[in-house]
Amino acid sequence: MKNKLLLILALLLSLNALGQLRSKIHGSMYRGKYSNKDFFNKSDYIFEGEVISNKFYLSEDSTHVFTSSKIRVVHTYKGEINSNIIEFVRDGGHYKIKDSKRDYTLRDYYKGYLKFRHGRIILFAKKRNGRSFEKDIKIKLEPLDNKNYAAIYSADPYIFTFKMYGFDQLYFNSIDEFHNYAKKQMNWRNKDKFILPKKEEKKKIIKDTTKFENPELDAFMKRQFELLEIAKKNRKKREEAEKKKNDKKTNSN
Repeated sequence: MKNKLLLILALLLSLNALGQLRSKIHGSMYRGKYSNKDFFNKSDYIFEGEVISNKFYLSEDSTHVFTSSKIRVVHTYKGEINSNIIEFVRDGGHYKIKDSKRDYTLRDYYKGYLKFRHGRIILFAKKRNGRSFEKDIKIKLEPLDNKNYAAIYSADPYIFTFKMYGFDQLYFNSIDEFHNYAKKQMNWRNKDKFILPKKEEKKKIIKDTTKFENPELDAFMKRQFELLEIAKKNRKKREEAEKKKNDKKTNSN
């Protein structure tokens, strides 16, 4: 019995250590030419966005892939973005090729590739100089550095203890913590260019996750909330059924 308890304790400690390791790995992966401070000062645009869609395009010689993301702008911290929706283009991605001779997926990541993750994302960008794809969208941007983790991500609450992470070992427990850090990174030339959201706007950014300005995104998110409510009701029904079953067993005993 004692050996079993020791084994269980060792397993729990191992799982806890693994969880802490996973938490540390995700904020320390950026390996590029910029420092954390550089991103705040060298980016022409810093904004919080919500990814609506991703599309992949093949180059004319069929050797490279481009990723075109349609993004809803939630708040602009730096630069002027006079549109709710922008096109964000990254060199790289994957594209399924089908013809009479071959059927495979071209994966183009060898030069680096900024990946998007769970939830909203704070992007550090410049104007897109290369090829773009969304004709109806006027503003075309690309990452300051097209490398993995070259952004600030929303952390998955089911996996991590912190709320935001990114770049080289940056972790934040709240949006306010990120704001305080960002203000300290701006040099004297850019100090007044970093615009924090107003109190009312900040509440909307953080809490209002049920309303969206874009109809395409609104329909998708509305369905997600509906599915979540259905899941909650089903869980409640299962719990009630389980309770009745247990009560019935107790009464029969």
